[in-house]
Amino acid sequence: MTTIANSWAEFRNKVYKGERLPYEQERQVYLAFLAGITVARQHLATLSLLPENEAVLELERFDAEMRKTVDVMVLAEGDN
Repeated sequence: MTTIANSWAEFRNKVYKGERLPYEQERQVYLAFLAGITVARQHLATLSLLPENEAVLELERFDAEMRKTVDVMVLAEGDN
């Protein structure tokens, strides 16, 4: 999970700085991360049914950060 989070942070920082990829490439990056989140969430669900599980909370925070970055991407696309 740390590797995914670090990779996403690097991508997010580039988006925030305006170092953009072509739209389709950004979309593919987002979908790949989303697929990773989905698989991780399913795996964590089998490990613990407790929503307070720290790994689940971390995953939720990461998911929220992804969504904020995508909002920035969408807003920037609208400006072009």
